[in-house]
Amino acid sequence: MTDKETIGSQEFASRIQDHLNHYIKAADRKASILLTGHLAFLGLYANLVKPVFSEPTWLELLLIAATAVLTIIAGGLSLSVVYPRTPETPQGYMLWTSILDHDEEEYREELKDLDPDSILTEMVDENYALAEVADQKYRHFRWSVHITIAMVASALASYLFVVV
Repeated sequence: MTDKETIGSQEFASRIQDHLNHYIKAADRKASILLTGHLAFLGLYANLVKPVFSEPTWLELLLIAATAVLTIIAGGLSLSVVYPRTPETPQGYMLWTSILDHDEEEYREELKDLDPDSILTEMVDENYALAEVADQKYRHFRWSVHITIAMVASALASYLFVVV
């Protein structure tokens, strides 16, 4: 695009939608990787601390329990990121849950009758709904990362105090 070219509101809204969808997919990918790590860590950690359970001290139990709880919380937050969201818009023309509220022929006819302002309104409403989804996903992802850091610290402490 040259300096003299401009885009209209609908094109801009479409680009915003693509941008939001890209970031939602990125959050899902990152959280999937983190969730896989949490599950693998839980299995490895359980095997590492299994010998301690013959006669554990209160400190050993506390560190093991803290690590396990932090892992489960971080994994749950990662899972909540990956879990699909189904936002809706008032008009119901772009998001699949709203589309399915119409029958196919009714949906086709309503789309044919839309004027440019109505199309822009629907796109803006969808973008807002997608922005809310992205915000929630990234908020949960950030918390999962923070708790994962605490989980690693707890695991290191338990390794130093329990296993070594």
